[in-house]
Amino acid sequence: MRRNLKCNYPYSLFIIGICQICLIFQFASAEDILPECYLYQGIEDSKTPELSRIIINFHRNICRDLKINHRDFEKSCLITIAFKDPPTGRANMDVTTLTSKVIPTRLKVKYRATLEILHPDFYDGKRKNLLGHPYNEQYYHKLLIHELSTCYIEYVLSNKKSGWGPEYIPDWFRQGLEEYYGLTYSDSYWKTAGINDYFNYHCGPGGGINFQFGIFPQNPYYDGAILFLFLHEYYGPDIIQEILISEKKDLGAAIADILKINLNQMAEDFQNWLEKRTN
Repeated sequence: MRRNLKCNYPYSLFIIGICQICLIFQFASAEDILPECYLYQGIEDSKTPELSRIIINFHRNICRDLKINHRDFEKSCLITIAFKDPPTGRANMDVTTLTSKVIPTRLKVKYRATLEILHPDFYDGKRKNLLGHPYNEQYYHKLLIHELSTCYIEYVLSNKKSGWGPEYIPDWFRQGLEEYYGLTYSDSYWKTAGINDYFNYHCGPGGGINFQFGIFPQNPYYDGAILFLFLHEYYGPDIIQEILISEKKDLGAAIADILKINLNQMAEDFQNWLEKRTN
């Protein structure tokens, strides 16, 4: 993903409510303009409810997991999703672009983000990713949640009074956590059959995590997602939120402070968990 921290181009704004959720999402057409309050322009009606359902469930669940006051989030955040047709340099089968901006205020920050993503009709299953999974509707749902989760992570980090922030996130942490949320809160397929592909990759010749002198997943997406699944299942469902809100100056110090173990013990815990999970 290509990511910019400041929004440098204008876009039109409008507000929609989804199923009694006041979360402010803006859905834009290829021209970034919608003539009316409609979830998606140019997509068959049968696809619209499914995407909106997935976003609603994701919003509820990630606010619960990260202990975000959803009312504060809904009042202070505006997220624009711009579906692109035809593909552009900023939105195609290989690239999505999230442009975000944090606006400090006296109490809570205001957060603005625009996600440029290829129109879902292009995900027809003809191409496959590294794991051999086709770029189809299931993949698109996971991709969308992967990208949207960035906004919640940045919102939590930006509202901290002190400690490590968005500028200190290593790639494996960002991409791994976002992929973990994509697996967890998109289609149920990814929590069952789909996750097995991630374990197979991780246990294969190209995967793995090196715990020597730090935490270094071989693939930030696939191995990173497995790492966050481990953290959630082994150390408890609150562990990710506790790491994010830690006031330690860097991520490594935050993890060490919360887990109260060294890297050798973490590596041993991970291996024990992995053996039970894959046998």
